[in-house]
Amino acid sequence: WDLEFLQSNGFRVVKETDVGKEIMSQTRENTPIDCRIHTGFPSPSKFSHCKIVYMTNPFSYKSLRAQKPKEFIIPAKWIRDASLKIIEEKLGGHVSLSLHQRHHNWGNAETHGSKFLCRGSLKNIFTTNIGTEYRNAVNMWTKDKDMGHKMLEMTQLSCAVNYEEAKQVVNYWKQDMPSRFFLASDREEKDRFESMINNGGVAITQQDYENLPQITEALEKHLSFGFDCKKKYCANQQKF
Repeated sequence: WDLEFLQSNGFRVVKETDVGKEIMSQTRENTPIDCRIHTGFPSPSKFSHCKIVYMTNPFSYKSLRAQKPKEFIIPAKWIRDASLKIIEEKLGGHVSLSLHQRHHNWGNAETHGSKFLCRGSLKNIFTTNIGTEYRNAVNMWTKDKDMGHKMLEMTQLSCAVNYEEAKQVVNYWKQDMPSRFFLASDREEKDRFESMINNGGVAITQQDYENLPQITEALEKHLSFGFDCKKKYCANQQKF
């Protein structure tokens, strides 16, 4: 993130790697309930007695309209510059469509109904708690059950998407599939990834960032503390 921009907007910033163990070891469970923020940004005076304030989800969906975090939380300048360069060189200076291809392909087809978690029973948009927010949004948009079902169906389809499915979703929203579009993909499914690339998808390659030492530095820092399952950063596979 652009920390200088944050500081210019009145925020005091400290990097996670510079924070003392006392703060880093703090969890939601061992923070007094009156020192936790769940949504939004309440008055600081409410927390003057707290040694540490634990913010669970300050940028919640409900608070976005009032808080407008996007006005002051922006990517670092080197990321913005690199992005603009890729857009200019690979997409002609304009992104008409951006697709996120996240497969989550460690589901069990027999047990969950699909190897893609977002399409199986564990995360099904029609029936699970995860889909509640989507269903509520659709119910506010239309009282037509058939239309509502189709909207949810298109949303469900848009996960782990291949080119033909992406085209179907885009066409549903009365748009044409552009000849070139930006693609962010985890590349877990080679055939689905290549179906996008072969039909105009433009993805970031190693050549695009090999001259950006900041990415290597950020990745090394991330790997140094992000995947140690003996600590708090991730759950083991069985628990997940």
